Amino acid sequence: MNPTIWSIQRNINLVNAGITGIENSIQEYENRRTNLQTVKRNHEMGIGVFQRSYDKVSNNERLSSVKKTDKFEGEIADGLTKVVKNTFASISSVLGRGKTISTEIDRQVGKINTKIEELKIKKNNQSTHLTNLKTDLRNAKRRTW
Repeated sequence: MNPTIWSIQRNINLVNAGITGIENSIQEYENRRTNLQTVKRNHEMGIGVFQRSYDKVSNNERLSSVKKTDKFEGEIADGLTKVVKNTFASISSVLGRGKTISTEIDRQVGKINTKIEELKIKKNNQSTHLTNLKTDLRNAKRRTW
């Protein structure tokens, strides 16, 4: 085989392998993105249930008020009031952290999207290079015939 043709064919094979590797990487990143989006969706559903329960309890004066005549009065009521307030504050903090997690997942998905776009550009560049190599191969074969 003509050394020029052999060299071009070898380069075509290398570029094809590179394109396949890029396609595999794109698929891997797309799978990661899908998995993260599923985690976020499940996380937000859980946070939503938690938030609705919290809202229901915190907006119910009967449940949020500890002082009850003939049941909880004085020091006991004051102590329980402090516990309830601390519990509501803790729950509110957990809800805030849950929203922070959702934001972080969005940030990670954005990074993955950027990487996918970079890989697609790289693949397009390799595809253009492959087209040029195939043209070179056809021309080299014509010269040898």
